[in-house]
Amino acid sequence: MDQEELDRQMSPSLWSHRFDAEEVIDAHCRVLRQETKKSAEMWETELVQYGADATEVMTVYSNDAFKEHNGSAPTVVYIHGGMWQFLSMADSGFAAGPLLEAGCKLVAVEYTIAPAGTMTQMVAQCAKAVAHTVTHVTTGPIYLVGHSAGGHLVAAMLYINWSELGLDDTAQDRIKGILSVSGLFDLKQVQACYANEALQLTDAETDKYSPLLTKDSLTLKCPVTLAIAQHEPDEFRNSSVRLLPILRNSVPTTLLDVAAVDHFDLIEELRSPTHVLTRHLFHMMNISK
Repeated sequence: MDQEELDRQMSPSLWSHRFDAEEVIDAHCRVLRQETKKSAEMWETELVQYGADATEVMTVYSNDAFKEHNGSAPTVVYIHGGMWQFLSMADSGFAAGPLLEAGCKLVAVEYTIAPAGTMTQMVAQCAKAVAHTVTHVTTGPIYLVGHSAGGHLVAAMLYINWSELGLDDTAQDRIKGILSVSGLFDLKQVQACYANEALQLTDAETDKYSPLLTKDSLTLKCPVTLAIAQHEPDEFRNSSVRLLPILRNSVPTTLLDVAAVDHFDLIEELRSPTHVLTRHLFHMMNISK
């Protein structure tokens, strides 16, 4: 495809059925920020440092319901999207309500976005945040959820050498599932589009950190769900469709195709306990709602 079409395919805001490109991004940012602010006012929060860098922090949302399970209830680690160069932890607590009401804990991860952060750094930071969650935040099962760029980053966690981060096989087995929402899994497409002005992806990074291209073996053996929206760019949809059989060779993998939503309101609806995406996550965690 030519450059104009590639840039269009890498621009989910152009595919929304609800708003024009600028409006849908503004609405998305507003929903995430406002709902995260509500969550911080409603629930107990703790700022946790998972590494030495100032950006290596995460907000942990919890309540008494989690404590009543003596730490055995699920913890959801959420990694935000934003084309690896926008949004932050301050936009990542929007789903705390349904999760905490179900007895879970939510961990919202901060990582160094582009242009300050490289893809190598982002993947490494997310892995450190997950490892810290395993060793310091909870003794129970852990589920990884990410949207868009975060959907790619949670998929990249399948290939991490966890022993280098101090996790033995038993600790790794506590990562029980991954929900990747609207992810892109071929970074060569990203490298060739407008987004690379900030990302500056190298060939080595696109080869190593693209789940569709990497030669690395899976290190996690947990079930994976690839969720996509009806009103998603074709190449975003194709990315999940192409990854599905690859992952199925090694781990149970589901494709969840959600009707009547776009790239943005698909993840926003995780703040609703009755939405199909939330109900699917509850099912993954064996929670009856």
